[in-house]
Amino acid sequence: MPKVRHITALGEIAKEEFMEALLPFIVQLIAGAIGGNAACAALKQHAINVVARTIAGAIGGVGGGILSTLAGLVMARAHR
Repeated sequence: MPKVRHITALGEIAKEEFMEALLPFIVQLIAGAIGGNAACAALKQHAINVVARTIAGAIGGVGGGILSTLAGLVMARAHR
């Protein structure tokens, strides 16, 4: 007798696709937060508190990720 697939399999597929889409965003947030703190440390900017530079770095990381994606799309279109 063949195994019966339940509707939950569709939900599991949707979860996997959601995580594949969400993972780059999370990586950009974390890398941006680390980069923001590293940049402030290198520039010796102690006037900005840790929370502000972490948030600014995270926003910069996401913005950089979006720009790099857009640049890749533009370059791919230019080579057609």
